Amino acid sequence: AMLPVCGIGFQNALGALAPPEVAVALTWDGRIRVNGATCGGLRVAASGRDETAVPDWLVVGLEVAVRRDGAEPGEMPEATDLFEEGCGAVCPERLLEAWARHMLVWLHRWSEEGAAPVHREWTGMLAGLGEDVAGGGKEGRFLGVDERFGMLIREGATTRLLPLTDLLEGAR
Repeated sequence: AMLPVCGIGFQNALGALAPPEVAVALTWDGRIRVNGATCGGLRVAASGRDETAVPDWLVVGLEVAVRRDGAEPGEMPEATDLFEEGCGAVCPERLLEAWARHMLVWLHRWSEEGAAPVHREWTGMLAGLGEDVAGGGKEGRFLGVDERFGMLIREGATTRLLPLTDLLEGAR
């Protein structure tokens, strides 16, 4: 649940600091989309992938493009940075501080209330729901997420589940 918790925290943080017309969405696999283009992402590494066990350790990494060097606006429409999207006044340090605060609010809520509020909030922020997905072992229509945040994909008459733990990176 930490990928959704941290994603919601980042979306809330950037939403609070960015101009009101800036749209911030998340993808199931951890990417952060600003005004429809990828602007960064979250990665999660853990000691193991067992869905039923609490890992010995877990690390969440955040990468955000504040200002890409050498990229001309519109040159790569699928990628962007905060400066290009009108967030040039957002201080990276303030954004990181805000992310920590908002993430801790959601971590506390998850700890006290369980996964349901996180599920509701994260599902409302997910880009691509109801759309066709292809690549990375995912082929079909993205139907939604189950109660454990797994991706539900419909391929013809078959619906399959990709557990969120598939995104975990192991110890290096």
